[in-house]
Amino acid sequence: MQRTTRQTKKQKDQADEQPCTPKKSRATRKRKASVALIPADQFINAFAAENKLKRMRRREPVKYDEEKSVMSNTMSNLFWKNTKSIGCTFQHHGYTLTTVFSDPGVYTVENFLSKQEVADMMTLIKKRKQAFKDSQTIDTISSTKELYRTSETLMFKKRQNEIVRLIEERAAALLEVDPTTVEPIQCVGYTNGQQYKLHHDAGTLKTGGKVSVVPPRRVFTAFVYLTSMKKGMGCTEFPKLALPSGKGKKKQEQCVCVQPEAGKAVLWCNVLEGGEADPRLVHAALPVPKGHQKYGINVWVMEHAWA
Repeated sequence: MQRTTRQTKKQKDQADEQPCTPKKSRATRKRKASVALIPADQFINAFAAENKLKRMRRREPVKYDEEKSVMSNTMSNLFWKNTKSIGCTFQHHGYTLTTVFSDPGVYTVENFLSKQEVADMMTLIKKRKQAFKDSQTIDTISSTKELYRTSETLMFKKRQNEIVRLIEERAAALLEVDPTTVEPIQCVGYTNGQQYKLHHDAGTLKTGGKVSVVPPRRVFTAFVYLTSMKKGMGCTEFPKLALPSGKGKKKQEQCVCVQPEAGKAVLWCNVLEGGEADPRLVHAALPVPKGHQKYGINVWVMEHAWA
């Protein structure tokens, strides 16, 4: 027997008096309830974060004068407003940093990788020795070997394995950025006179010392040494950063040269506060003599998340 529902006259009258509103779905009711529970300031922050994520997905560049998401206050002080003298040693996120140059700020990081972590990375490199290819420059699209960059390169995928993931996350923590802004790391090898002549990590070095930025900008560079070299071999040289040397009449200037030591990293910022490339940060990887081998890792931090 079919059941029927009957409304009393009073119930019908009450229904007629109520305004007609569309029935809301369960999802809509939940969404409105959740928004109502979020304080206004948190909601604004969440909205800004969502827009930032959308911009990252569209690969829109960050404007340094409007947003500080790429450069924290600490990093801004280290690289753009540095007051630490050359040779000054200090602690930063549990690591010992030494000021190599003050303006612009260039720093070395002792034991960025432990001896065991270096050994793990070298084991991985040896297993993939056949995967090394001729290095390319930042604006090279062909596989033609450039005369001013004669090293070999081994690329890793983002978060490819435990040691790669560790390096990405450690560099991000040290530079106070999101790990998604770290490019896939690049291992480079030098031997038998191989070198990388004067260049800039943020773009193409032009005649006269100007740098043509290649987007997306590489904001930070952290170069990690996996092998130690004898004095003067395979150094990272910054020819535009001059240090005083000697005393009296013998006093002269010499450029900054960072000596490779396994596990050590050298840090610098490739851009000025306005976002343009800093031409003072041109550098070179000096030749490695025959019979010697140098390995290192390029860790670059971009202005937005890696696609």
